[in-house]
This record gives sequence, C-alpha cells and structure tokens, in this order.
Amino acid sequence: DTVTFGAAIGACDIFSDWEKASQLLNVMIQDKVELDVVCFSAAISACRTGGAWEKALQLIEMVVQDRTELDTVTFNAAAAVCKKAGEWEMAVQLVGMMAQNQVESDTVTFGSVIGACATCGKWEKALQLVSAMLQGKVEASSITFNGIISACGKGGEWEIALRLVSFMEQTMAKLDAATFGAAIGACKRSGDWEKTLRLFNMMTEGKVEFDTISCSAAIGACEKSGSWEIALRLFSVMWQSNVSLDTITLNAVVSTFGKGSKWEGALQLISRMAQTKVESDMATFAALIGACEKADAWDDALQLLSSTARIEVKPGTITFNAAIGACAKGSKWQTALQLVSCMAQGRVDANEITFNTAIGACQECCEWEACLQLFSILAQSKMEPNTINCSAVISACESAGEWEKALQLFAASAQ
Repeated sequence: DTVTFGAAIGACDIFSDWEKASQLLNVMIQDKVELDVVCFSAAISACRTGGAWEKALQLIEMVVQDRTELDTVTFNAAAAVCKKAGEWEMAVQLVGMMAQNQVESDTVTFGSVIGACATCGKWEKALQLVSAMLQGKVEASSITFNGIISACGKGGEWEIALRLVSFMEQTMAKLDAATFGAAIGACKRSGDWEKTLRLFNMMTEGKVEFDTISCSAAIGACEKSGSWEIALRLFSVMWQSNVSLDTITLNAVVSTFGKGSKWEGALQLISRMAQTKVESDMATFAALIGACEKADAWDDALQLLSSTARIEVKPGTITFNAAIGACAKGSKWQTALQLVSCMAQGRVDANEITFNTAIGACQECCEWEACLQLFSILAQSKMEPNTINCSAVISACESAGEWEKALQLFAASAQ
C-alpha cells in the first residue's frame, strides 16, 4: 500500500538512491497505488541529494499533473532542486503554485528560490521575491540576503547590494563573512575601493571573522582602482589574522606591488608564500615580471622567467611581453630578440605588443639589422604590420644611413 511504498522510498532518500526511488514510483503508478505527498517528497529529496536534478524536475511536473495534495516540505525539496539546476523560472513558478494550492511558503522556500535567481544573476526577480517575503511576514535569513546581494553584484548593481547590507543592519539580521564577501565582491566589480574599505571596517567593528573570499575581493577592488597602499594594508590584516591565502589573493597582491613599483616587496612575498605552500601560476609570474618591467629591473625579470621552468609553469604571451619590455628599458636588445625566438620555439603566440616592444628595443640601440629581422618574422606571421613597428624599423634604417632599406620598407608598408 501507500504507506509501505512511502517507507521504501524514504529509505532510498536516506541512501540517495534516486534510481530505486524512481522505480518504486513507477511501480506505484502501474499498480494504481495512491500516490501521496510523502512518496513524492522522499523521491524528490533522493534525486536532490543524489544530484539527479533532471529526474527531480520530471517528478515535480508529475506532482502537478497528478494533483496530489502538496505540502511545504515537498515544495521546498522541489525548490532546492531548481536552485541546484539553475532553473530559476521553474523555482519562481513553484512559489506561485504554493499560493494557488494555499501551501505556506517559509524561509527555506524563499531561500532556495532567491538562491536560484541569484545563481542566474536575476537580481530584479530576487528583489521582488524579498519584497513578497517581507510582505508575507516570512523571516528572512542571512543566507537569503547573501544570495540577493550576490545577484546584485553579478548584475553590476553594487549600490543596491550596499543598501541591502544597511537594511540587514537595521533589521538586526546577522551579517556574516558571506554577507560581506558578496557585498565586497560587488564593490570590486565597480572598482570602488572606498566602499570596499568601509565594508571591511564594518567587519572589524562587528567582530565578523575575516575569510579568504572577503579579503581577496577587498584586495582585488583596491588593486583594480590602483589604491595599492590600501590593498597592502588589507593584506597585512589578512596575514595577521591567519586567514588562509590562495593563488588568486597572491596574484592580486603581487599585481598591487607592481602598480606601486614595489617589485622587491613582490619578490619577498613570493618567497614567503612558498613556505605556506600557496602555488604560483602563470598570472603570478606575469604580475611579478610586469612589476620588474616598471622598475627597469630587467635582470630580475629574466631570472623570474627562467624560474618558471623549474616549477612547471608555462609562461604565456603577457609574461613574455613584460620580460621583453623590461629588456627594452634596460637596452638589452639582444635578449629581447632571444625572447621572441623563445616564444616561437615554445609555441607561445606573439602579438603586436611583442613586436612593437622588441623592435622598439632594437631601434633605440640603432640595431637596424635586428629590426629588419624582427620585421621579417612579423611579415611571415598572420599579423599585419602597424604604424608603430613600421616607423621604428624605418627610423632605425634611416639612423644607420640605410636609406634605401628604409625606402623599400616604406613602399612595402604603404601597399
């Protein structure tokens, strides 16, 4: 009977055996055993915990067609499935179905539905749901607000995200690390480091424990806006608070050092981070070498480039370009030429910046033959010569008295 099947499907839910639960439901239908809310809830829950969200969505549709009397628990299980599957439209429809069937929505319902909207960046719909939630006097949890703050951030609506944080303060809702992480992430996208710093101070005043997400987002916001001193101060707080560091945070800090022309500090940081077993990646070395380029530290840039082989990090175009730029500033045209050759050997794509910088380095040293060599490589590639590299080669030839070569190149570039 129904009770027996309900108990069996409930056991499937406990063990996340969604396939067996689905089979039992089919047997009930074939044997014309009455389907009840307990059976459906357990089957949907089994699908949710088992990660079979597509099957769960089919069961939800079956529930509607069967006209089984539904309860909040069933709808909440269905809403959780929609959230996991990113089916925000279906999740919103469930709220409407609950109202039609006079089933009460609760904090869990709205949390899942708003979470589904947040995941898909539907911040406007999420705001509407919060409004409906408050009008229905349903208590809003921090998780619910965190979801909508995250949605607003993804939608570029950082001002709304900050207003929601203020609303949470006024309504005595608990602000946690996830709240600030979502809000700071929204500010990061806008590049507003001052708002980021205010949120960071609110965390300190509210004695909210710092976490990797909020700290990384705060440092990233400051780095994006060029406020490197603030970013380094935040990193110091992060370090002193024993917040676990990751590669993304490391790269943001290294980039910040670079913007502040503090390349030596960046190198020291990498040395310290090696002790904490935080892995460096291609972006780390690109930022480091970029910092060396700005400081005219071409020898350090080359050492860093060679060290990538030891830790099995393959440098990319940006990394090579930064190293070539450092060599150009140090008048090391031969090394710049060698790096272009290394890119070809390592199958790293060169771009306009690569050739413009390398040819510029050779031109500054009046090495017209090297300029022509690079221009020949450029011509053989799929890239078109541009005004910058053509002018540099012509100027190098002219300075060396090779006016015929200059005229030939000028005629070729004009075509």
